[in-house]
Order: sequence, then structure tokens, then C-alpha cells
Amino acid sequence: MEVKRVNWEAWASQAAGEVVVFAVDVAKEDFVGRVDLRDGAHLGRVKWRHPEQSAELLAGIGRLAAVAPVEAVMESSGTYGDALRWQLRRLGVTVYQVSAKRVHDEAEVYDGVPSSHDAKATDIIAELHGNGHTQVWVENDAQRRGLNAQLQMLYQCKGLYQQQLNRLEALLARHWPEAMALLGLDSATLHRLIADFGGPAQVHELERQARALMCKTGRGGLRAEKIEAVLQSAATTLGLPCVLEERQLLRWEAKRLIATGEELRRIERLVEQAVGRVFNLT
Repeated sequence: MEVKRVNWEAWASQAAGEVVVFAVDVAKEDFVGRVDLRDGAHLGRVKWRHPEQSAELLAGIGRLAAVAPVEAVMESSGTYGDALRWQLRRLGVTVYQVSAKRVHDEAEVYDGVPSSHDAKATDIIAELHGNGHTQVWVENDAQRRGLNAQLQMLYQCKGLYQQQLNRLEALLARHWPEAMALLGLDSATLHRLIADFGGPAQVHELERQARALMCKTGRGGLRAEKIEAVLQSAATTLGLPCVLEERQLLRWEAKRLIATGEELRRIERLVEQAVGRVFNLT
């Protein structure tokens, strides 16, 4: 039943003095909820568009909560239900979580079909709740939420860094394969060398400046023999000589990689500090 057609007053009259169970199938937009009483009576089902009709839905749930305790049950995966869960809590509704895997597993047992969307999902969620297979949804505190947000930043930044590293590897394999073998693909010295000079021809042409850069970025960790081997490889590389635009692409990729690496190290420090606060390690 569409949310605008629900007779919330009639449901509230039936729910008075009972416990209401509101089983929700979360989606991007088209939500479905099943409303039952703890004693087994089925009040009905409600459909609404989120977020356009969610205020109307919440007003109805609020009407039920005014006459009876309400228990809402939702799957624990994804973020599409987070806003609804927050608003339900503001109404004084106790929110329970059910394992998304358990709902999926139960779907095939339910009617032999593995899919579990809309009405069928709410039936399964309500049944699992009635059988005690749910638990109260404990929200993370502000510090844990902050840590989770920073971990998302960390994972995404690591992924971006690896993507950029892979692209640089492909370009170097074409134009200067020896450089990776000598310095290592993840070498800060290699990244800076490419960012400043582009291809091996420019390193060879500006050998003195390239040597000085490697001495500086290597911070004493690069032996003179290794530096000279890199310079020699720039002169004798088997790689395909770069045209102007390919050299520009090499520099562009290396500069982006350096910037992402700096951002990654910054986020790593933030996460380390946040972990210390959350787990009282500082």
C-alpha cells in the first residue's frame, strides 16, 4: 500500500498496548516496510519513495510510537538505510539489525527462489526478528565514526596510488624499462626523476642535473654506482623514444603519483592518531 493511502490512525488503534514490528527492505529509492504486532497480527505493508515520501512515512511511524513501543528491523549492509535509521531513532524507535547474508540464505528456503526484494524481503526480515535472529543496532560513537571515515579515505587513496603506479609502470615498460629494474617502481627517486625530466633522453641530455637530483632525493641511500647505472641506462635504453606528448604524459603521471603519495602519507598519520584515540593507545 502506498504510504499516502495508509490509515495510520486505524493501525494505531490496533497497536495500542502492543509491540509494533516494522520490517524494512532498504533500497536506493523504493522502500518497502511490513508492519506487524508482536502477537502475530499483521497490520499491513507500506511502500514509499525515499527521500521524497520518507517524512510522511516517519510521521506515520511516529503515530504508532505514540501508542506502542516500535521495533524497526533492517539489514546491516550498505548506507542507503542510514538516514532512515537515524530518523527512526529520533522518534524513540528501537532499531534492530539482521545479517544481509542470512536474509539472502533464507530467501531460497522461503519459496525456492534466491532473490529477496521488496515484499518478500520484509516477510523474511520480520520472520528472522520474530525467531530471535536479530540484534539491537548499536551505533558507533563520534570517534569511531571519525575513524571509519578516515579509513575510507585511506583505502581510496591507496587504491588511487596503486592505479597511478600501474599506469606509470606501463609507460616505463615502453620507454625506459631499465629504470624500474634499477630503482624499483615504487622508488621516490624514480618518481621525481620522471616528474622533472620526463623520459630517458632528457635524463641523458641533462645528466649533471639528473645526478644531483638522485643524490638529493636518495638522501644517501643510493650508492654512486647505482646512480651511474641509471644514467648509463638512460643513454642506452632499449625503450621506445618518447615523442613530446609522451614525455609530457610521463611527467604528468609522475607528478600526480607524487602528490597522491604525499596525501596517502598524510592520511596514514591521521589514521594512526585516530586509532590511538579510539583504542586509548596514546
